[in-house]
Amino acid sequence: ASSSVSGTKFKEMKNAFDQVFSSGQKMLMESGDGILDGQKSVLPDPAFIGLRSGNLSNIQEELTNSFSGLIASGELRLRKKGNELIVELPEELLFQKGKADLNPKSLLILDSLAYLLEAIPNMMSVDGHTDSDSIRTFQFESNWHLSVERALNVAYSMIGFGLSGHKIVIRGYGDKVPLVRNDSPENKRLNRRVEIIISELNEKTPISEAAGKETAEIKNN
Repeated sequence: ASSSVSGTKFKEMKNAFDQVFSSGQKMLMESGDGILDGQKSVLPDPAFIGLRSGNLSNIQEELTNSFSGLIASGELRLRKKGNELIVELPEELLFQKGKADLNPKSLLILDSLAYLLEAIPNMMSVDGHTDSDSIRTFQFESNWHLSVERALNVAYSMIGFGLSGHKIVIRGYGDKVPLVRNDSPENKRLNRRVEIIISELNEKTPISEAAGKETAEIKNN
């Protein structure tokens, strides 16, 4: 599930990181070292206490605050659906059309997501979705193959940035679960996405021993 980075890829990644740093954009980096804004934070963000409780409203609030710029520009979307919180990542944020290799700039976003989501005890799935245009290439035999590969690459990247793999499920739906009808170029664009679905925490949710202990300590306090 991993590959070596060529010299060209390395230069692309370096340029992407340089652009973000030079623009002064506030982002989370370094898998738990805090928000980069001239210096690393020393004390943990008080909001992380709410994240560790597993409460979806607290998680949504923290994600909204952390990614306000991307949400305002439509590059990242959040929505509640029943007992789930959905983080929607459009294709253009992550990939070129018909490809599954992550764009270098997307690594900053995924690093930030990994940093925040590692603090929660909730289970989550990473779901890949395509539009209805059939794809059949040497690399991807079908829309199913493309959607699974995209979900895998997003999840594996966040695991590399520090997110625990034990609480992630990877799923690919092809074009079978569209947001809107695939009857226009704009609607097809909306349907090409990867979703991170965070499940509500309850007594039947399988969580790690460490996460469970941490949650219990917070409740006791």
